[in-house]
Amino acid sequence: MHLYVRADANSIIGTGHIMRCIALAQAWQDQRGEVTFISCCESGSLKERIQGEGFSLYPIDVVCPDPSDLRITLSILESDITDQRKWLVLDGYHFTPAYQKAIREAGIHLLVIDDMNHLPQYHADILLNQNIHSPELTYHCDEDTVLLMGTQYVLLRREFLRYRNFKRQIPERARNILVTLGGADPDNVTLRVLEALKLLEDPDIEVKIVSGPANPHRDALNEAMSSIHFKAELPINPKGMPELMAWADMAISGEEAPVGNWLLWVYQA
Repeated sequence: MHLYVRADANSIIGTGHIMRCIALAQAWQDQRGEVTFISCCESGSLKERIQGEGFSLYPIDVVCPDPSDLRITLSILESDITDQRKWLVLDGYHFTPAYQKAIREAGIHLLVIDDMNHLPQYHADILLNQNIHSPELTYHCDEDTVLLMGTQYVLLRREFLRYRNFKRQIPERARNILVTLGGADPDNVTLRVLEALKLLEDPDIEVKIVSGPANPHRDALNEAMSSIHFKAELPINPKGMPELMAWADMAISGEEAPVGNWLLWVYQA
């Protein structure tokens, strides 16, 4: 079966929607299925990541609520005549109930990934919310929708699965600090965190600040790092995120960080 993923990435919405869909796509690929991403993606490195995983990429320039988005997406799906059991994964807060309903009415199986229960109605074969609070939410959805709620359904990419038996050693005082505030961080909260860490006046700490591929504030961060008095690095879109997480004694992280499963990691520890 062919899996299609409809998710976007830019400096406003970040990269997390695509990154967690890569985890699902990897699992599909492990079952010898084909995967195609349909995406309005501004990041060249993220496009390379998608294609480097062996997935096809169909770039588009318009997004919902523009009606061209739905029209283009349906035309791509309907042009594939090799598989009558097509699945589409929809991940993004801008996809409306009308968009979801049109996908289902076209006879396409639909998995919607959500975090906030922000829509008045959901139309999907499967609705997935992997967050720890999701079992407490009341969704209004189609009668035949299957709900997958909670951390047991979390989307973990292959590189994280290698650490499933990792045992963390917790020191009395944290020295290694990881800062990761999303693939975009449009409000540059990372800079405010760095300024706060300066106030510690502790030369013994080591800080690694992850800058995602859609972060527009790298110059400001580099300038701020020139005046700090502790060891610090600014890795850009690092490949070894699990290793950084294992290295860290503590993390300062946003809800939609590029490793969107950090809270799960801490919870399991």
